[in-house]
Amino acid sequence: MDRRRQGDYYRVLLEAAGDGVYGIDREGCCTFANGAAAELLGYGPEELVGRPMHQLVHHHRADGTPYPLEECPICAAPRTGRGCRVEGEVLWRRDGGSLAADYVVAPVVEGGAVVGAVVTFREVGARRREEETLREREAEYRALLEQAADGIALADSQGRFVLVNARACAMLGYTAEEAAALTVLDVIPPEDLATNPLRSTDLKVGEALLNERRLRRKDGTTITVEASTTRLADGRLQFIVRDISERRRAEAALRESEARNRALLAAIPDSIFRIRRDGTVLDFQAGGVTGLFAAPEQFVGRALADILPEEVAARGLRQVAEALDTSAVQTYEYQLASPGGARDFEARLVVGGPDEVLAIVRDITEQRRAEGARRLLAEAGTLLAASLDYETTLSSVTRLAVPAFADWCAIDVIGGDGAPRRVAVAHANPAKERVTRALHRSYRPNPDGIVARVLRSGKAELYAEFAAAVRQSAAPDPERRRLLEELDPRSVMAVPLVACGRTVGSIAFAVTESDRRYGPADLALAEDLAGRVAAAIDNARLYRASQEVQAQLAHQAARARALAGASQAFAASQLDLPAVLEVVTHRLVELLGEVCVVRLVSDDGQWLEPVAMHHPNPEALAFARRMMADAPERISEGLNGRVVRTGEALLLPVVDQGAMRAAIKPEYLEYIERFGGSHSVLIAPLRLRGKVIGVLSLARETPGPPYTTADRAFLQDLADRAALAIDNARLYEQARAAVRLRDRFLSIASHELRTPVAGIKGYAQLLQRRLADGPIEPERLARYVEAIAIGSDRMAVLTDDLLDVSRLHTGQFLLRPEPLDLTALVRGVVERFADRLDGRHRLAVEVGVESCPLDADADRLEQVLTNLLENAVKYAPGGGVIRVTLAPDADGVLLAVADPGIGLPPGLAETIFTPFGRAPNAVERQLPGLGLGLYICRDIVQRHGGRIWAESAGEGQGTTFRVWLPCGGVERGA
Repeated sequence: MDRRRQGDYYRVLLEAAGDGVYGIDREGCCTFANGAAAELLGYGPEELVGRPMHQLVHHHRADGTPYPLEECPICAAPRTGRGCRVEGEVLWRRDGGSLAADYVVAPVVEGGAVVGAVVTFREVGARRREEETLREREAEYRALLEQAADGIALADSQGRFVLVNARACAMLGYTAEEAAALTVLDVIPPEDLATNPLRSTDLKVGEALLNERRLRRKDGTTITVEASTTRLADGRLQFIVRDISERRRAEAALRESEARNRALLAAIPDSIFRIRRDGTVLDFQAGGVTGLFAAPEQFVGRALADILPEEVAARGLRQVAEALDTSAVQTYEYQLASPGGARDFEARLVVGGPDEVLAIVRDITEQRRAEGARRLLAEAGTLLAASLDYETTLSSVTRLAVPAFADWCAIDVIGGDGAPRRVAVAHANPAKERVTRALHRSYRPNPDGIVARVLRSGKAELYAEFAAAVRQSAAPDPERRRLLEELDPRSVMAVPLVACGRTVGSIAFAVTESDRRYGPADLALAEDLAGRVAAAIDNARLYRASQEVQAQLAHQAARARALAGASQAFAASQLDLPAVLEVVTHRLVELLGEVCVVRLVSDDGQWLEPVAMHHPNPEALAFARRMMADAPERISEGLNGRVVRTGEALLLPVVDQGAMRAAIKPEYLEYIERFGGSHSVLIAPLRLRGKVIGVLSLARETPGPPYTTADRAFLQDLADRAALAIDNARLYEQARAAVRLRDRFLSIASHELRTPVAGIKGYAQLLQRRLADGPIEPERLARYVEAIAIGSDRMAVLTDDLLDVSRLHTGQFLLRPEPLDLTALVRGVVERFADRLDGRHRLAVEVGVESCPLDADADRLEQVLTNLLENAVKYAPGGGVIRVTLAPDADGVLLAVADPGIGLPPGLAETIFTPFGRAPNAVERQLPGLGLGLYICRDIVQRHGGRIWAESAGEGQGTTFRVWLPCGGVERGA
């Protein structure tokens, strides 16, 4: 442009500037002054031109002492060609008042010679307001320093650290307390001390020194970082350690731009357009927007409508007209698309000449993004602090991030099983919500995907361009790849959620709807947000854990009270076994379930006998009792039998109804059809002194919460207490039975012994009297002696029975087995017994076994057979045939003794084998006997591995006693 137009251009810029600017020649006289300078000094601009500025505005110092001309740095600049910056000096106004100001002096060179200088000054009050604003901002953001992704430290003038944020501590490997005791020299390797930042004495306040350096960690290793060092107004040094590659590129571009700018525009970072009223661009000076366009010549001579989008261009023309018509500065904002995403701009229009304006355009994208980031972080902090239900809150966070920061956002949290779980997802485009939901429903962690890698490494991943190859690796199957292609992510970030050094999840962002591309600044914001989210998750989990612990403690206390109450209830049942069992079932139903059954192991250890049951439905209770009586359970079968065998409680939290129907006894199916099956089952053994005496079964027959392992442990505690209560009641009943048995024994024994004793005594006294009268006839003497012998034999038998019972109870009843032939033994006993029979009874013997060898105690087996024969004679007082048979049976031999005597009343086939157990009809007929013989016989037979039982069709129908013994090598008779 020509010199006149160029001059007009500079004058417009000077008038638009907010700082005071004036020029001086080599003699220090004013060559020009802008409106701001004249106004601040109290002059009109024309009044300053040509006058010596030192004598006019710089003649005294702040303390009132004269300021010599030769010491003035302003006047020295035209002579020396060196500029300077001075802070906090005084300039004098026309009215005699002083003006505290900072100023900058720059020499003006023409043709290689210094012809003058330009002075730019600013009132100190404005700077102080800025400092106050900075202090407020420092206080406002100090709390954020600890969460910053960059390392930040502050050192005093001596190099001692006064502030080190958490990231810097982590980078250097120190704790906060250790870092507080360090100096700058402690973290610089000795060989790098030549670049000690403390020696940068020429580093001015507010200026930043950017360099690459090494830092020494606590463990002695070194790391290479990009560091920004700034000297603050109070002499302290601020260090920011971070990746500044993007800033370096921006600074390189800025330096290239500054090289083309003139001296007065060197500090202006904006782009400047000179525009005519019709919208034609007359001139263009590139600034911060050069990255959006290929070259300046694309603008010059073109209309705004050809350069900008229609709406933006129309608004620009309206603002140009407004500025020209009103001569007032017009300011407006607009947005343009760029390869890196939409960018925001601010345009200030000032009149630059007849029918044209200067448009000063500033890229405010980062400013708006920073403001948006602050809003996002503030709103996220408010959301996260509002509730400890983090899963609901995280959904709100994703909605907050969309669309302000991302088009798509998802949060994954690591569950208790260590696997990630997607808890929140959002998309800005409603049309793609379907795809988002489909991906969410089919979400399966991909071990090779971005999220999985971030969770494993704890490090963020940034994909400014989400290439096709990366998409392929992110989707493990064709369907998810199809959905991912439909979602069309173009730029992606994934950041770990780290709380207390532990990765608890991840947050991912994606651009799917625009040309925006994520960069380091976006990643820093994402990491800041991730830190807040991770802290919220950790706090919520800690709160949940504390609530669960409190609930567990309360539950345990309630269970302890329940156990104590159960023990008291068991103790209050007064040792009555039916009462104890009733209390046990009712208390267990109150505490744990709906149906309770107590089963005890039978005396022979083969069966589980139901002894008590509780059911809320009386009809079901009656049916179940009949059902269990008709279909007894063996100890070797079913779930109850398994618990008895293992001694361990069994938990079936959820019962498969089909499997249950297939596994239970067929007799139980009708119960299930009528009343329903169990939904959850607990079975606990009744343990006592290392032995299982039965089981407690609990079931829930209505749908509801299943039993848990805690319920199983609780039931086992109850079962142990119930077993003790049941055992105490049984012992008490046994003690009472023993007392009754003792009384009965004394009564029977005294009666049975009295009869033979009376006979012996009577015949002895009779014999004594006869002898006193003279000789006794031999026949009568023989009769008396025989009567005495019979009585003695009877007493011997009774005494032997009593001794055997005593030996049984004291464990001294021993067998002396030896090889014998059972067939021969039976034949010998029968022959000897036949000689003792009177004429009323006779024996009929049928032996179908030629030989039956076995190891046995011959005397004891002879005792068994003799006892059975004596009983047959005794309980058949009317005489008759006594039949003895011996026949092979399965793996043994069956011995039977049948009499035609008084028979057994119904239901007494087992009673007669108990101690002192006798049939009522035998007692009524006053047939002698203690009721011990069969009891002893059963013990002898069982000790030989066999069994004995009685059969009778009823009273007067006779009785048959059968003995089965295992016998090897049986030879059948002819």
